[in-house]
Amino acid sequence: MLLLAAAFAVASVDANSAAYWRECGSQPNPGAGWYDVKAHDIRCGKARRVARLYTAEIFAEYQDPSPDGFACQRNRVGSELAKVACRRVEGGRVQKVRFSYGA
Repeated sequence: MLLLAAAFAVASVDANSAAYWRECGSQPNPGAGWYDVKAHDIRCGKARRVARLYTAEIFAEYQDPSPDGFACQRNRVGSELAKVACRRVEGGRVQKVRFSYGA
C-alpha cells in the first residue's frame, strides 16, 4: 500500500511544473508579437494559433480576444509586456495555453 501511495505521488504532476507544460516556441519573426508559448493538453500548432489570433486581435483593438473558444486573461507585467493565460474545456478536457506578448 505504501508503494502504491509513493508511485501516485511521483505520477501526479503540479500545474506549475515543467512536465505539465509543453514548450511550443515563439513567433518566427522578430519584433512585437507573441513569445514563449506553453501548452497543456493541446498540440503546439493549435497553441501557437491561439497566441497568434489573440495578439492579432489585441493589436487590432478588437473587443473579443477569445480565439478558438479559449477564454483568455491578460496580466500586464511591464509597459510593453504582458502574460496571457487561456483555457477552454474541449471533450471534457481542460486545455490551457500560456504565452507572453509585447514589443
